[in-house]
Amino acid sequence: MIVGLLLGAGYQLLPLLEQNVVTLHHAPDSQIQLDADLTLNITGTIAGPQRDLHYRINGSAWQPIPHDKLRASFPNFTLEIASSQLMIGENCIGFDVPVTYQSMQLEGRQRCFDYQPRAMQLPFTVDWADETLNVQDGHWEVVRDQHGATVRPVPGSEDYDRILLVSGAFAGPRRVETQLVFRQATNGKKPFGFGVLPLWGGHPDQPGHYPRRGWRFGLGWYYSRYPGIGVELSEQLVDSPARFAKQLQNFTITPNQPYNLIIEAEWQRDQQPAVVELRMKWWPEGESEPVHWISVQERAEDVLPSHDYAVALLAHRTQVEFGSVRVMPIVSAHGGE
Repeated sequence: MIVGLLLGAGYQLLPLLEQNVVTLHHAPDSQIQLDADLTLNITGTIAGPQRDLHYRINGSAWQPIPHDKLRASFPNFTLEIASSQLMIGENCIGFDVPVTYQSMQLEGRQRCFDYQPRAMQLPFTVDWADETLNVQDGHWEVVRDQHGATVRPVPGSEDYDRILLVSGAFAGPRRVETQLVFRQATNGKKPFGFGVLPLWGGHPDQPGHYPRRGWRFGLGWYYSRYPGIGVELSEQLVDSPARFAKQLQNFTITPNQPYNLIIEAEWQRDQQPAVVELRMKWWPEGESEPVHWISVQERAEDVLPSHDYAVALLAHRTQVEFGSVRVMPIVSAHGGE
């Protein structure tokens, strides 16, 4: 039994066999720009009880499809493809299972896609109408109505840290604007949250460990454990404690109420050592924009090292819808754009 993946023009997924052993939810956008620990990801689900499925990238050794208890619990999976595993131009990836479930002999079939990363040019808007969804974790979908398109986790798939990329990695300060609507928490009494990652640096980890366990981010969100809204800067490496800097504000969230969100991130490089600042405004649609920012500042070397960062959306154990996302440069008072 063989299961393959075909990524072609438009990155459509084409079934190779009648047996639906692997369901692929999302394949990577071949134009996304990577940096450091930001990876191209493929997410999906395995049908049936078999756990001996394998994959490989560009003819490398076959590897078991990895799972863990948080990011990709069985039958879900997330495959993370690092920039070091990719070549400019053609790249090939395949999925396989044993010929019989008793035999570990593998027969492979692979399909290819063209990787041509493109540098981000600000400003830009992602309106979801004709977008390829660049998913880091989980299963997301576009919902269209008379008012336009929004994105959300597919109902029933909500879980720990569902992350959707808005952009690839790029350098410099940025301002992100969007509107979101909270629908409901989905995991009982467990904490839940949702918001925007104007700085997403991926999941750092030791080479060869998958799914990757660390994180590197700047985040503006609502979190039920506070409860309220806040901004956070954080880095978690697997061999050291997580580092956090945060500023919080009490806030009562109302289901089905649209909220506007503006969040800005910049580095104050005229200070030594350099300081990173994250600031956010969050308010209900129909009310006036707040005068004051929720803001946190911290030495960059203590929470966020010098990398290029992507922009992403976060849904943590919750059903939430995000509208179009506008990403703009900001003219910094602390050392250029």
